Amino acid sequence: MFKFLTFILILTLISVSAVWFIENDGSIVVEWMGYRIQTSVMFTVFSIVVLFFLLFVILQVLSAIKNAPKNYQKSVKDKKKEKGLIALTEGFAAIAAGDVKQAKKLTKQAVGCLGNAPVTKLLAAQSAQLEGNFGEAKVHYSAMLENKETEMIAIKGLLLQAEKDGDTEEAITLAGKAIQAQPNSDWANKVLLRLYKITKRWREARNLTERAAKLKLITKEQAKRDIAVMDVALSIEAKEKGNIQTAIEYAQKACKELTGFPPSAVIYAKLLVEANKNNKRKAVNVLEKCWKINPNPLIADEYMEIYSGETPEKRLKYAERLLKLKPNDVNSHIIVAKAAIAADNTSKARNHLKVSLNIKETAQICLLMAEVERIEEADDEAVKKWVSRAKICPPDTGWHCKKCSASQTIWNANCDNCGSFDSLKWSDNKSAINILTPKEQLSIES
Repeated sequence: MFKFLTFILILTLISVSAVWFIENDGSIVVEWMGYRIQTSVMFTVFSIVVLFFLLFVILQVLSAIKNAPKNYQKSVKDKKKEKGLIALTEGFAAIAAGDVKQAKKLTKQAVGCLGNAPVTKLLAAQSAQLEGNFGEAKVHYSAMLENKETEMIAIKGLLLQAEKDGDTEEAITLAGKAIQAQPNSDWANKVLLRLYKITKRWREARNLTERAAKLKLITKEQAKRDIAVMDVALSIEAKEKGNIQTAIEYAQKACKELTGFPPSAVIYAKLLVEANKNNKRKAVNVLEKCWKINPNPLIADEYMEIYSGETPEKRLKYAERLLKLKPNDVNSHIIVAKAAIAADNTSKARNHLKVSLNIKETAQICLLMAEVERIEEADDEAVKKWVSRAKICPPDTGWHCKKCSASQTIWNANCDNCGSFDSLKWSDNKSAINILTPKEQLSIES
């Protein structure tokens, strides 16, 4: 629109000028060296304009002739660059498709057209990786480190390769470099955090988790839980090294950060008693507080272990304290039944086992019923019946990995099978139900 208006304006000015010269025409006389030239003003102006136009055309032609070699070279270079970019695009597409042969071919074309540009090095590196030539890939990635624009891509490529090779130390070093280059990088912080967890570098992982939460790379809730799990791991680590006080401090932090987490409560209570027998009451409070939130069998076992020096009758009373805290939970009735059996109070044990059976039937409950029958000197058939029931019941409670589904008896921050962090979940077989027939239930209750 602007160009059109400009053209109209120039055309108008020329028209107005032409009309003015026509209406105010005059003559110009030039006498030089005996010659006399006379012409009109209009013709003179027109001649000057034509002369300037011809001069402009001549200059343009001369400039075009002079710049012809340079323009030709530029044209060839542009075509070569365009061909290189096409090869580059098709090369990455071939890598995505897994076509090794085509990827290598297009890599050569791209390098031939674009030279050793950072992006061609990336294509060459990924082609080499696809081919399985990791040594060549490493050379290309290393060369990319010299360019700030491709440094992070190079580090990521080398890091992934290091992990494939099982070189965790190299991967950690590279992740650290990535964070130095880009402190707020989401993937670099998360990768380094994952590597710290895998290698059980809990102090480094804890510090990085706090930093990641501040940068909002992970939620505060997730960071709080992760730190609590790491503190339990640090407590275990300190205890193994004989640093009981340090172990207590970490276990105490874990209990505060994540209430109702059985591993932290059990370890904290155990350490308190181990450090000083006078801490028994404090240890019991820790376990009771956790039991109210999460009545886990591990809590009950440690609770009863604290009172291992007491008489069976007193231990039964302590077990009943747990029952009062969580009266509707099957684990409360099981721990009372165990204590009652130890105190030769089979009647009370049977009653609590009946309540447990009405909630669900597990191998442990069936075996406890068999033990009650044996103590009461029932016939062998009654004992065998409960043992048989135990064999067909769902597996007893334990730690199960959410990632690989492996089971283990002892809690660790990482799964013993797949190494996943905080993937162990206590399975209490909530899916198990009372599988006794109505007739069998009546026979038990009678």
